[in-house]
Parts: sequence; structure tokens; C-alpha cells
Amino acid sequence: MYFDRLDGDELRVTHDALAFVLDVRRSTIIDALHILEGEGMITCKRGSIVLRNRPDLIKLSGPLYGLAEAEYQRLLGANFRLAESC
Repeated sequence: MYFDRLDGDELRVTHDALAFVLDVRRSTIIDALHILEGEGMITCKRGSIVLRNRPDLIKLSGPLYGLAEAEYQRLLGANFRLAESC
């Protein structure tokens, strides 16, 4: 969902920052990113993650994708770039 708030396909973030935001160990972030990179959904570079296959990443997230955005839009009227509009 980070990518919904960006203009482009590069998220400039460190593994440490993601671990902090998600309240998990850095090694958990590294393991997850390696899996996504191995599936061709992202590419990791130092200090950034580049989105390569948005449809597969959304499919992997299942029914959880878009719930927070829909509620945010309902409550505040803010629009985010969702899969249907890309």
C-alpha cells in the first residue's frame, strides 16, 4: 500500500525503517523481501524497493488489499491510487 501513495515505482526506505513501522525484526523484513524479489514482484537496492509486478503483489495480499484505503476514503474523502485505477 506504500506504492499507492507514491508517484512512481520506487520506495526509498531502509530495512530498519520497515522493521520499525511493522514492529518486526529486521531479519523478518529481509526474509520477506527476498521472497518477493525471488518471485519477481520487487527489486531491492540499497535504501530502496522498486516495484516490478504490481498485479501479482496485489493478488498475493488477497482480500486485505484496499481495506484501509476504502475506510480512509469513506471517513475523510481522500483518494488513493488503487489497483482498479492503475
